[in-house]
Amino acid sequence: MDAVLAIAITLPVVELHAPKPEEGDLAAAYLKLAPEYAAYGLSVILIGLYWIHSHFSGKLLEKTDHGYNLLSIGFLAAVSITPFPARPLVEHFAGDTQSSTAAL
Repeated sequence: MDAVLAIAITLPVVELHAPKPEEGDLAAAYLKLAPEYAAYGLSVILIGLYWIHSHFSGKLLEKTDHGYNLLSIGFLAAVSITPFPARPLVEHFAGDTQSSTAAL
């Protein structure tokens, strides 16, 4: 499971791109990409928390069964989808008309 979580925590960085400054204003270009960087940060934090939880729950169990393994697949599916809802949540964080949908 650790290998899958390690891959999941690195995937959000694929969505990050270097800014293309318009008329040489690099600071403004970075500021324009702030939601993408915030979504990346949120994804890493959430996946990291899932990773910590998986280590804790693994220490509680001496052995697993088929049901636990199936639950682990569901857990990994939830972890892998984390970057998808993080972006709209960050983009609509300011409280516009779509913020409640993004939060849901």
